[in-house]
Amino acid sequence: MDQLRVFFGGENENRFEDGLRATVVSSAEISSSPNPCAVMPHEIVPFGPTGGLVLIDLVFDGDCHIPYAPAEAIGSLGILILLTGGMEVAFEDDDPVERRIDPGECIIKRVEDPPGSAVYLGGAHFRAVAMTFGAQDVEYLLSLDWGTHEAQIRRLLTHDRPGTLVGTSERVRNLARSALDCNLEGDIRTRFLSALVPGLLCAVVEAVDNRALTQRSFARASLVDSAMDARDRVLASIDDAPTLEQLAVDLGMRPRGLAAALQDVFGMSVADIVREARLMRARQQLSDGGMDLEDIAIDAGYRHVSNFTTAFRRRFHMPPRAFQKLEADVD
Repeated sequence: MDQLRVFFGGENENRFEDGLRATVVSSAEISSSPNPCAVMPHEIVPFGPTGGLVLIDLVFDGDCHIPYAPAEAIGSLGILILLTGGMEVAFEDDDPVERRIDPGECIIKRVEDPPGSAVYLGGAHFRAVAMTFGAQDVEYLLSLDWGTHEAQIRRLLTHDRPGTLVGTSERVRNLARSALDCNLEGDIRTRFLSALVPGLLCAVVEAVDNRALTQRSFARASLVDSAMDARDRVLASIDDAPTLEQLAVDLGMRPRGLAAALQDVFGMSVADIVREARLMRARQQLSDGGMDLEDIAIDAGYRHVSNFTTAFRRRFHMPPRAFQKLEADVD
């Protein structure tokens, strides 16, 4: 386990304390560190010879550009399940190299050399669960009895995956939430979290296979491409966004099929996408200053500041005025 602790800087002061889940972190400290991944508070639960379940529950005080993965992890297989927040990822081996990773998406990727980089958005509550597998971990996991998932697990762990994004299932997200919200302590906590790894792996391979089946049901375009195209059209005009029915006509799909595609890939409806984009714009307006809170609320689509405050706090886990103060203190 020492190797993985070096990967992620597993010193006690860099790990979550019992009962402390969300931590506001300094983007300046992370960006200036020679080992940025080690500065981010997180928790590692070991499994296998070198592998680990990594819990991340952070609020960045500003946009932060850091490596997607530690350089020491090159050659490893990583699976990241994103629950909240978002990041812009640049994979060195992808074309195009830049992709935004949104809540409900799962990255399955072998860490290349160089590993690529990610921009973590300031103010957003970034909750994610990651699993890392070295060669010895793969050998260990393949020796276990996976029952009906044997073939899928073998394919997932042994095939070269330069860069894969999948829309996770509700089962994947529920298991990830169970890991992040676990209130157990000591050895029982470690055993519980370690036991989640096989369940998470089975849920991920089911999500991958189900998405492949769903994609084959679309004659004209893949599920992912259709969902991404629809989302891009919505984001291009969030103040006058097209309806689901209009998008479906433009894409040559049935509204029900497009709605299912958006839910499967992003875990969001058209209204959710618009709400998320407007709240992200409001967050930037609060950070920039110069606008009254009432005007920002109206621009975000809320008639009353109280409703906007509730939505902002639910999304970013702090009220807008507290976020403004945090930004002012950082500046």
